[in-house]
Amino acid sequence: LERLMQDGRIHPARIEENIRRMIGIAGGAARLRPHVKTHKTAEIVRLQLQHGITRFKCSTIAEAEMTAAAGAPDVLLAMQPVGPAIARFFALKRAFAATAFGAIVDSHEVIAEIAIAAAGSGMDACLWLDVNSGMNRTGIAPGAEAMRLYRLIHETKGVTAGGLHAYDGHIHEPDAAARASQCDRGYAPVQAMIDEIVHAGLPVPAVVAGGSPT
Repeated sequence: LERLMQDGRIHPARIEENIRRMIGIAGGAARLRPHVKTHKTAEIVRLQLQHGITRFKCSTIAEAEMTAAAGAPDVLLAMQPVGPAIARFFALKRAFAATAFGAIVDSHEVIAEIAIAAAGSGMDACLWLDVNSGMNRTGIAPGAEAMRLYRLIHETKGVTAGGLHAYDGHIHEPDAAARASQCDRGYAPVQAMIDEIVHAGLPVPAVVAGGSPT
């Protein structure tokens, strides 16, 4: 980092100002879960921690490891772990016991595989149902099948429900009012699902939603 600062490619004061601004936009550090994929830099994670941000998102196991090693207490793997990544996910949990790791899922097969791995590791896994709010890249559309999967997470031994994850990265309308309208339309079915889950007597501990534009 020092070399990058000397080369003029990293400006800590500007980064800190950006952090302060995003906290102001969100209404507080506790409402933020910034993604590390754009910088992949432990020093920036530490700066965010100094400003009271404690929850982070990442796309890969390597990013999750970097974030935990920087001292993050809460890390969400926002890419469904499959195959060997499941074992690596539990290895991370073992290596960084002070960090609460979670992962998104949208498949009953993956939920079952993670539950088996949890039993073998002696550790539980916090899983978030990935809900497709219009981006059509990952996740399951709100509805009966999504409800079934959420109930499955809640009832499966070895896993716990962290809540819902709904990323609307497809919304980047430059006009703020139009962007807000698109965001509200995309989130309405997610909110309806939250209401249905609560009505069914199931917990929704948290919701991770939105990206930088929304």
